Amino acid sequence: MDRIALRFTSDAGYSGEWQALLAPVSGGTRIAVVERATTTSPLGRIVARLMFDPTEFATTYLAKLKARVEDQ
Repeated sequence: MDRIALRFTSDAGYSGEWQALLAPVSGGTRIAVVERATTTSPLGRIVARLMFDPTEFATTYLAKLKARVEDQ
């Protein structure tokens, strides 16, 4: 199993880390992604809770990643 890890800081006021575990499976690769983000601003945390759907984001992100990989 291979692992990719990075840390990030955004100009939008949050930071965190991102990790992906890649494992070969029949016909392709399985990916497991973990992202941890911290918003230091109390107002930023409130806005994130109200405006950000993590499930929708993950579904869209992984669909775009799959499409890009399969396009190559």
